[in-house]
Amino acid sequence: MTTSKRRKSSCEEIRKKLMEDLALILNNENVSEDVKKNAINYAIYNWTEANGKYEGNKYWSEKAYINYAYKDNRPYKLVHEHIIPRKIIREKIFNELEEQKIKNKSKLDSLSLYLLFSRFVVAAVITKDEDDMFRNSYDGIKLRSKMPQGYNILQKNREHWYENVWARYFAVNEKALKEENKIIIYDVTWNGSIDKDYRICLSGFTPRDVLDNLLEH
Repeated sequence: MTTSKRRKSSCEEIRKKLMEDLALILNNENVSEDVKKNAINYAIYNWTEANGKYEGNKYWSEKAYINYAYKDNRPYKLVHEHIIPRKIIREKIFNELEEQKIKNKSKLDSLSLYLLFSRFVVAAVITKDEDDMFRNSYDGIKLRSKMPQGYNILQKNREHWYENVWARYFAVNEKALKEENKIIIYDVTWNGSIDKDYRICLSGFTPRDVLDNLLEH
């Protein structure tokens, strides 16, 4: 079995166990809401860091990868950023719990949690300067802990934002005054070094010419 396959197998085992444990806590009526929130936060961090907090993580910004991948000082320059804020994830999970009660189903099973986490719990490694961009407001919404309006409401010329986990990044890039200030996201396949890694820019994050240049390497 290759290193990447072993890593993937180990990652899946960790995530399945996390969801089983989280389901036990969430379905226990004797556990307080605060403890459940802490359990959700713990699960979120361990889910996204299962392949690695930095190296091994699937998504990196261009600036973070080029300047800090494989460098020892990177923890002081980088942020493991949850692209949908933890607050939103917690709200989704508690809403699921309420829906289960309405449907007269007493439990939220681990498979349902696994599917929810697979869709919404994703992290990108970005620079601290890029992370600071989310402190600004967009259309009156603070993106640090909220999603932009285009995520929940279909808007003209922003159709690709709708229910897209990267909507906060689209909003930040739309507000960027200069092209070089935009956050470009790589999907990285880790093979041991910058020369060996395979990376491609995600659709919607980079001009066509930059994408073509990446594909040639």
